[in-house]
Amino acid sequence: MPVKGGDDSAAAGDATLLAKTAHGDSASFRILVERHIGNVTAIARGMLRDPAEAQDIAQEAFLRLWRHAGELELGSGGVKPWL
Repeated sequence: MPVKGGDDSAAAGDATLLAKTAHGDSASFRILVERHIGNVTAIARGMLRDPAEAQDIAQEAFLRLWRHAGELELGSGGVKPWL
């Protein structure tokens, strides 16, 4: 579900979703994953040149996001730079 208003709005939305994720809200986490999985996988694929390995790396990145959601301090870019 895209957030209207550009990167600033998306970053603010990410912060809200991350806060909810930190409290165990799996629906908020799902939205974060849907919002960012394409970029994370594409970056990993470009670095690794292996689609299967890229998917594994992306999965690991989101698993770490889930586990550490309460510890992250997001900058103006939202969760995207952290991922």
